[in-house]
Amino acid sequence: MEQCEVLLVHALTSLLPAVKQQLEEYGFLVHPVTSWEEAEHIFALIPAGRLKYVFGDVTLYHKTGWQQFVRRVQEVATATVFIGFHPQFPQNLYQ
Repeated sequence: MEQCEVLLVHALTSLLPAVKQQLEEYGFLVHPVTSWEEAEHIFALIPAGRLKYVFGDVTLYHKTGWQQFVRRVQEVATATVFIGFHPQFPQNLYQ
């Protein structure tokens, strides 16, 4: 069985190790990126159907490229789920 892939879009100042480790413990192959532009690039490299989730740092939602990236993913990978998290409260992902 192929491993599901996850994009983890985070700010440079966020608690990446805790979030990344938790996702890896669930068996995901995690691609951490720090911008929506990087996310676009990695998204283009992931085989169709393998990207299951995009975890996005909500502090980046106002940055340029967010809406464009969401539209692109929704057009190509309709089953991909977007999950927002706040870097100050990563424990909310564990519930």
